[in-house]
Amino acid sequence: TPALAAALKGLALAEATGDLQTRSRLLSTIGTIYMTIGSYEQALPILQAALTAGQGAGDQLLVLSSLNGLGDSFQKLKKWPQALVYYQRALQLSQQLGDRQGETGNETNLAEVYGMQGNRAEALAHGLKARQLVKASHDSYSLPSVELMLARAYLLAHQTDSALVLAHHGLTLSQNTRSNDNIR
Repeated sequence: TPALAAALKGLALAEATGDLQTRSRLLSTIGTIYMTIGSYEQALPILQAALTAGQGAGDQLLVLSSLNGLGDSFQKLKKWPQALVYYQRALQLSQQLGDRQGETGNETNLAEVYGMQGNRAEALAHGLKARQLVKASHDSYSLPSVELMLARAYLLAHQTDSALVLAHHGLTLSQNTRSNDNIR
């Protein structure tokens, strides 16, 4: 893709000039591009390098982005234990940074992975925490996806009435914002 070609060219220039900050951020960008095009195995070493660079530079936002990217890649590869490790680390860092939206996202990610593993108790616990965070921060953007994720957790727990209520509400909110991914 043109974006990948440009990022790789920029990475070569950053390495040639010794610009470590730009190099680190480009690694994260390249990892994200690989994820976007579905090349999750290729994304892993790039995101790991971005994580290491971010840790070395004390760049907490780069570390957080890399942790989330690694969690997402492992989730897509259905490598649940690794996804959980990176999402848990990202959750802890989000909490340390006071990043409520990041905390909500990671609680949601953890609920999704636990749900995919069939762990009803953990899926519900993290789903309820995500919903609590969304409501406390009045985060209307994240509410539909959180409600749909929680509906899946209730479905997994065989609580169909709760699942239906949340799914209907999540669908209505998603239709209002025209969020096709959530509507699907």
